[in-house]
Amino acid sequence: SVIKTSLAVFILKSGADLTEEITITKYSGGSGVLKSADVGKSFTAEYLMEIMITESDNTAYAHLLKKYGQQAFSDYLASIGNKNTNVGAPTWYKFGLISAPDLAVMMKDVYEYSKESEKGAWVLECMQRTTYNELITSVEGGIPVGHKYGEDNGIEPSLHDGAVYLGEHPYVLVILSKSDVNSQESYDKFKAI
Repeated sequence: SVIKTSLAVFILKSGADLTEEITITKYSGGSGVLKSADVGKSFTAEYLMEIMITESDNTAYAHLLKKYGQQAFSDYLASIGNKNTNVGAPTWYKFGLISAPDLAVMMKDVYEYSKESEKGAWVLECMQRTTYNELITSVEGGIPVGHKYGEDNGIEPSLHDGAVYLGEHPYVLVILSKSDVNSQESYDKFKAI
């Protein structure tokens, strides 16, 4: 899920028409606000990007990735310096692999785009409005944070978060872990960092 912010930046930089309607053809499960009852309904690309970030909506992610192209997105990630990221299989609700250095590059790209574009600022603002604030959150003194959380409760449970701290001297923080997603102890470790 941490890759979702970069998909939004890629789509925005491509000059896509954000008012274009995308029809939901399949429910992907997992997190998000779109449900199986939404199959057949259409939503704007902008709305799907927003809920992909704020609600970590997997169905929105799958439809946006299909619409704007998995290979084109992979090429974009390589162009910003990613070396080890695999976007995932071209099937519904499949995430690939990511490394901490690649996620740091992605978060830096989001921050830099936010400084040069209103659309980029919108992505970072969505990251600040996420409903998933269990891991990286604001720090002492109320420094705002834009972040994207991800988890996998599969064979190798993991918790991940990538963040941009927006204080006087902005910086990126990335944590990838093999942690039990159902353990309060795992969440507490993130907050302690």
